[in-house]
Amino acid sequence: MSLVMIILSTLLLALLFAHSWSLRGRAITIGFFCSSFLFGIVRGNLIHVIITRVLGGGSLPYIFVKPVIRIWNVSLQECVGWTFIIYLSWSLAERFLWLHGGGRRDTVPVLRLLGLVCLIMGAASYAVEAVATGSQWWIWTIQVRNPYYAAVPWAGIVAWISVGFDFFWPFLLIATGASSKKPAGYLLLLLFPLHMLCHLKTTQISADWLPLLTEELWHWLMICTVLAGIVLGGPRVKIPLPGKAADAKGIRGFPVRLAVPVAALGFLLVLAACHLFLIGSCEMLISLVPLVAFLLFPWPRAAIAFCLAACVGYGLVQGHWTYTLAPAAFLAVLVYAAYVPVPAGIRSRGAARLLHVCLGVFLVLATVLVYRSYCERNLRYRPLIGLITRLNAGESAAGINSASLERLIVRPQRSKDAIPYNQLGYLLLQDRYPEAAFILEQAAACDSTFACAYLNLGLAYENTGRLEKAAAAYEKGLELNPLDTDSYLELGKIYERTNRPELAGQLYRRGLEYKPGHRQLALALRMLAHQKK
Repeated sequence: MSLVMIILSTLLLALLFAHSWSLRGRAITIGFFCSSFLFGIVRGNLIHVIITRVLGGGSLPYIFVKPVIRIWNVSLQECVGWTFIIYLSWSLAERFLWLHGGGRRDTVPVLRLLGLVCLIMGAASYAVEAVATGSQWWIWTIQVRNPYYAAVPWAGIVAWISVGFDFFWPFLLIATGASSKKPAGYLLLLLFPLHMLCHLKTTQISADWLPLLTEELWHWLMICTVLAGIVLGGPRVKIPLPGKAADAKGIRGFPVRLAVPVAALGFLLVLAACHLFLIGSCEMLISLVPLVAFLLFPWPRAAIAFCLAACVGYGLVQGHWTYTLAPAAFLAVLVYAAYVPVPAGIRSRGAARLLHVCLGVFLVLATVLVYRSYCERNLRYRPLIGLITRLNAGESAAGINSASLERLIVRPQRSKDAIPYNQLGYLLLQDRYPEAAFILEQAAACDSTFACAYLNLGLAYENTGRLEKAAAAYEKGLELNPLDTDSYLELGKIYERTNRPELAGQLYRRGLEYKPGHRQLALALRMLAHQKK
């Protein structure tokens, strides 16, 4: 399946390359496609180094199940995917603004263009991440469940938006010459390294006055900048008129006017087909709504009607009304960008000032609400985080028992509670297995999609002699994350101890499919075969 996706994505990428070559010219085309591909390589490998070597983590928070080709620690699918989605978002945003201007002007506000590119990438991320989760193209090892996105982690959506922010903003401003007369514009090249540096600090900025991580602060400022860009508009830059694509013959007679629509439609059809046939479920179809609404923009009323009807229909059928908030927020920005003109000229200074004041008020209120949510989180988990900090510092866990842990349980429980519960349970696995099992049960109860909690729970059950419960926990964890090869070994040993050698053999072979070089799995399989003889 991965090979099929690579072939299909490469063909669609070739269409976009032909579009760029014909309308943007050779220099922009080569510069964009080469730099975006290299950015994907650098980004993936740098994240791998930060997590595994600097922070001491076991693996990336997202892992490709069966990568076809690797470039060091990055899958080729990832690099090709970034190039494809950035260029598609770029072309769609230009067409959006060109139609918004009545199809008469060959210039668009650069900040609004950049903001819309990030917005489209966010819509695409929701659609792709939902399909990837359902079909297990790649696995998120972090917590996935949240009340606003169907089976998609917020970190995944933010990561896609940040690619547009870290890469496309500096590229476009430099490529269009907007920064050529202002050397300070080249400072935007520091966005990506600054973003990566934010991930090096894994503790809160300040437990008292700013209880959030540096990466969380960066992401919030990034989203504020994207929204501000859409409202403010900024200086105008020239774009290749989408309407003139019909006159361009392209490469060897290829009809350039069809490149972007065919690529967008092919992209959407693949995602829809995966939902209906590969995943076989309609539960996550809501993830396609923001992307479809944007593709329908040439007919604004149809786009708005589709988005509203899809949200209401999904809410009535599936009952997950909070999942409709993300498409509704996207629709609000879409309507604003479609119907509110960018103020320009002396007569519109009052309107511009009003828009800017409204934006400022909105961002201030949103910042206050976000800040309050982080303060509430800090108060909610302060006792838990305090115990985790003491255990990390080497303090003994001798005085901890189920009664003391019960007092740390926060009620009513939420899905996000699974993260600190799992952290504490992992630390208690050193020598307090009953207590670890108790707290990890809370983590699994809070979030039934958190694979790491189930895998740790299996280890806790195994060390307290509850083998059937341990097997069930391992099975659930491996269902959510089939790449945890160490758990294949642990579960296989349980199968052997409970007289199920055939299941153990099947499990060892499955684990070796994902990691052929796993010595302990290979040895266990050989030992099992020897015992049969």
